[in-house]
Amino acid sequence: MDGSLPNLDVRSIIGREPAEEKGVVSGRSRWYSRCMVQRSWRAFLAVAVVALFVAMALAACSSATPAEDKPSAGADADSSGANGGTDLQRDWIATDIVGEPVPTGVTPTIVFADGEASGNNGCNQWGASYEVTEDGGLLFGQARSTLMACEGPGAKTEASFSEAIRLTQSYEASSGTLTLLDEAGDPLMKLTAAA
Repeated sequence: MDGSLPNLDVRSIIGREPAEEKGVVSGRSRWYSRCMVQRSWRAFLAVAVVALFVAMALAACSSATPAEDKPSAGADADSSGANGGTDLQRDWIATDIVGEPVPTGVTPTIVFADGEASGNNGCNQWGASYEVTEDGGLLFGQARSTLMACEGPGAKTEASFSEAIRLTQSYEASSGTLTLLDEAGDPLMKLTAAA
């Protein structure tokens, strides 16, 4: 042997004709096709992720509450309460949360209607089921809220508001004022009736 390679026919090595002779796309075209398929999948995934986030946001804003989220106050609890909770059935604006006045420009609210409480917690929209007991108890179910990021007084108010809702066990209402009370009867939040 002289060290040179024999002249081999491509057809004899791979058992078929070269791709160009069979009308198959060239290497550059195959690369382009692969890129387009990858881009299609990326676009599909991006749309799917956005759709998932939209669905989650709508679910968070939904007013439907599963039965297990509703509070239970024992066998003697009655959703009508001593006065049927009719003194709550209005819009309320928080003026004081856990002994601190609400900062200027922040307006936390509670609206009671048909076993659902909702409003603004100083930053986000929120909602929870509630129950008024015969002995004047007021119990909120698991609260849910939108997830908008807040800074400054809105963020601090939101944290205090949410904690006050979670700890509420009873209330006092008279002449346009509402006070949410903890288990010991100490005030958690003071509200005034919206005009």
